[in-house]
Amino acid sequence: MKAKENSLWESIALSDPTPVSAFDHGFRLIAFNQAYRDEIKLISRGALKVGDRLCDLIPEDQCPDMLSNLSRALAGEAFREWGAQQRNETVGPIGTIYFAPVRDVGGQIIGAFCRYESLAQHGRSEDDPSREHIAAATNKTGMRPLALGRESFPARTGSEESVKRFQIMAESAPVMMWATDADGKCAYLNRPWYEYTGKSEADGFDWMSAIHPDDYDLAVRDFRYAQTHHQYYRNECRIRGADGISRWMICVARPQFLGDGSILGYVGAIIDIHDRVAAQESIKRNEVQLRLATDAAQIGLWELDVAAKMLSCSSFVRSMFGISHDNPISTAEFYSLLHPDDVDHVRQAATAAADPVLRELYDVEYRVTVKGNDTFRWISAKGRGIFNKGECERVIGIVQDITDKKSYEFELKRLNENLEFRVEEELGRRIQAEDLLRQARKMEAIGQVTGGIAHDFNNLLMAIRGNLELIELTLPKDDKLISYLNNAISAVDVGTKITAQLLAFSRSQKISVRPVELTPVLVTARDLIGNALGPNISISMDLRSPAVWVLTDPEQLELALLNLAVNARDAMPDGGSIRIESAASVRANGGKRDEKFVCISVNDTGSGMSPEVLKKATEPFFTTKGIGKGTGLGLAQVYSFIRQCGGDMRLRSRVGEGTTVELLLPRTSQQVDEGKDQEECSAKDAVLHRASGVVVIVDDDDHVRPAIAAALEGIGFTVHQAADGPSGIELIRKTKPSVAIIDFVMPDTNGAEVARAAHLIHPKLPIVFVSGYCDTEELHQIPGALVLGKPFTLDTLRRTVMSAIS
Repeated sequence: MKAKENSLWESIALSDPTPVSAFDHGFRLIAFNQAYRDEIKLISRGALKVGDRLCDLIPEDQCPDMLSNLSRALAGEAFREWGAQQRNETVGPIGTIYFAPVRDVGGQIIGAFCRYESLAQHGRSEDDPSREHIAAATNKTGMRPLALGRESFPARTGSEESVKRFQIMAESAPVMMWATDADGKCAYLNRPWYEYTGKSEADGFDWMSAIHPDDYDLAVRDFRYAQTHHQYYRNECRIRGADGISRWMICVARPQFLGDGSILGYVGAIIDIHDRVAAQESIKRNEVQLRLATDAAQIGLWELDVAAKMLSCSSFVRSMFGISHDNPISTAEFYSLLHPDDVDHVRQAATAAADPVLRELYDVEYRVTVKGNDTFRWISAKGRGIFNKGECERVIGIVQDITDKKSYEFELKRLNENLEFRVEEELGRRIQAEDLLRQARKMEAIGQVTGGIAHDFNNLLMAIRGNLELIELTLPKDDKLISYLNNAISAVDVGTKITAQLLAFSRSQKISVRPVELTPVLVTARDLIGNALGPNISISMDLRSPAVWVLTDPEQLELALLNLAVNARDAMPDGGSIRIESAASVRANGGKRDEKFVCISVNDTGSGMSPEVLKKATEPFFTTKGIGKGTGLGLAQVYSFIRQCGGDMRLRSRVGEGTTVELLLPRTSQQVDEGKDQEECSAKDAVLHRASGVVVIVDDDDHVRPAIAAALEGIGFTVHQAADGPSGIELIRKTKPSVAIIDFVMPDTNGAEVARAAHLIHPKLPIVFVSGYCDTEELHQIPGALVLGKPFTLDTLRRTVMSAIS
């Protein structure tokens, strides 16, 4: 029978056209009808189900009043309460809500029943929101104003029993509650408030006393404003607990009015929202971290509203797509930014991602037009659809700029397509480089051999010249014999010049930049070039720089001109002409002449060079000649030499018209005055004839050593000779010489090693090196040492020795 009655009651409630619901002691929904479901839809977008908490279903500002009324019903009271249902941004119809306890078969209260009744059901119009209307409505429903205060707390009937029931309800409420009088003074605090804060009634009635100091002023200000204007009060602040820890709470309260419309006071609740605030802060931190991470990784975020067809995106995406404003853009505008060839497959991918059946991953690559020019930027986009009740609401995802990646891919594809050709090309370059390297090594070996030959030849010339000069000192004054002797000495001078050129070719001769008269050097170079080129090449000269002095190394300059002439010859296999010119000034910009430099030009009638070849002509190892016919070092060596002289080199060439090389050398006003030198030499002859002291000569050449000894003995020196380094060191130890003359290239121990050993014995011993190699670095590392390059005159020897001693 009871089951039938219950079933009948449920049928009646569920078919009731007014909203009906029931909640348990935890304020969780246990029953509801279709009308209540429809009402909740107007308030919340969430789906309604048994077990939902009350405060999750209705606006938070309504939650305290509803909790209070449900608590009364759960305490056993049945009553009606006037109100107007808040529906999102609008106010629903004015009416009453009937609250009553729900009991089980044993009479125990298991829940609270709620039924909403509009004023239309009470015979009043809903268009009259006046205080009189409300008062009449409350009178009609049997409601009376509440009297506030701890001693006489709210009672709807004024009976002591009603007061107790309300206190039971408030004390058992799951939230902190408070009430004030008409002046805003706190008149009541419930048990949960005291339990949480750790305070007692002896501390007085002040619900704000536990608010965090940093939040207190704002909370008081907001409440005073609400009280002054009789408005709803809401504030989020931190409430300090008994353990000293503050938690975020939401404080809400509604004003209570008397029947005449005057303020009675406020009834409020304090609800713990600390976990929600912490979650919000965590979300904010995560959003910031996500933004920083995506910005650092150059990843943009986007979201598509499928129904509205509007695309929202991050600032990084807007800059990538050239979107100047912050507002969402339509899908039509988005597709207009894409390359026309990419629109269809991007649209298809978006449709598949939003399809409830397919739900595919949105993964596409497309091109975006770059505004301002006709180029494109490659974009990679990925995303997923978000579905609700089988429908896609949103598609969210990321984008990345992959323009560089695409460029690499296209380049790799191109390389792969031409891999075979490039491998052959690279192998050809490598073979050519190896051939050039072998040729360079061969030339280096030739240079080393040439340098060695020049050194030995210098020793030979030294022996010949020294002995010729000794003969000259002992011969009678016979003009014919002296003429023969001078011819032999001149031949030695020619040989000396040839060895200097050989050393320059082998790069064993250190560049000695000094003032040089240009014309004699060019005349000598013409003879050297004529002998090297052969009969089918004609050579002419036009020297328009008489008595001009430049800073250069004459031997190296002759070799540079020979290099240019050989290059010109190779460009004229069938013969041709070479013209060497000099000018006392250089043509500068604007047609003006620059007299700081002297110009030497070498012109040929050869095949010429293309612009591409001309750009690389001075690069080391670059050559257009076949393997074995050139090293690619000629022009590079000439350019390097001219730069060391402080000058520059210019190239002009056209295919079929020949080539012109211009060498620009710095002009100098310094000149070598040979007459003055001769006068100085004559003034010093008397000093040379009165020389004295001990000289040690260390030289392994048996032809050179005696000539040097004889020349020095002739002016008064005591001379000791050694044929090798160890013997020389021993002689220096025994004789304590005034000066030591040491050859550099000797077997076992070279001249630098002998000099260092000599300085260990006599630290201040003067050293004079004699060598066929004048640029050996070790010679210049000996402190105070002088260097004589073989062959030298005996007079130069004597003066150098005297200079070393002094």
